[in-house]
Amino acid sequence: MLWFTWRAFRKTKGRHSIWQAVRRSKDPTSFTVFLEDSAALIGIVIAMAGTAVLVVTENPVWDGAASVAIGVLLAGSAVVLARESKQ
Repeated sequence: MLWFTWRAFRKTKGRHSIWQAVRRSKDPTSFTVFLEDSAALIGIVIAMAGTAVLVVTENPVWDGAASVAIGVLLAGSAVVLARESKQ
């Protein structure tokens, strides 16, 4: 799903950077789907890394740290989406 979203977003962003394209976009649906999909995939990677370190070290702190990192990631993406959609 992210691949199709990226292709559509890339067409709308033109020569601008990703951040500039998000800031200039008048249509929030394209960058909203892109940011949500990206945050979901990054969250999966964080969860896998936390679980792998938990299994290797047998220390449950890593699982909790991964959960907190995912929460921070989701909160950050929500703030960006709220701020950019508001404009």
